[in-house]
Amino acid sequence: MISTKIIRFANISKPPTFEPVNQAATNGIKKMKTTTQLIMNALLLSLLLVAPALNAQPATNEPEDSLSKQSSFEVGMFMESNWTINLMLAVHQPKRVLVTLKNDKGALLFRDYLKKIPANYRLKFRFSESDSGVYQFEISDDQQTIVRRVEVVYMPAVESQRYITYGPQINF
Repeated sequence: MISTKIIRFANISKPPTFEPVNQAATNGIKKMKTTTQLIMNALLLSLLLVAPALNAQPATNEPEDSLSKQSSFEVGMFMESNWTINLMLAVHQPKRVLVTLKNDKGALLFRDYLKKIPANYRLKFRFSESDSGVYQFEISDDQQTIVRRVEVVYMPAVESQRYITYGPQINF
């Protein structure tokens, strides 16, 4: 972008005079600009050379931390609007995974062994006809166990009481 500056002289009989600039000061400014450009170019070049090294990935696909190596499945849960809970499982290793559902008294309500195939599973559990209480999902492969708790609470419908009052209109 090119910027232009317009100077207007009003009621001046002769234009202003300019003093000559010190030549040594001009050379110092030129050297400073050149030095700044050299530094900026060196920084840019080093950034371009270092960036691929920072983004490098290991040649193997194995995870580095030991917790990821032990995790053979992942669990996700969410509730739908009609008292249904969706349990999603992502099985990563060919291990048999057991899914159980127990109520707050420890009674077994559901048990299912998933296939030994790495795959994604989705199970639906409907709680619309169950009693209020705490339910516990246990997902296990004999090495790792994940426990998720669900609390089902039925609240009775309450009739709202709304009163509308009417008073005489007051004119000011």
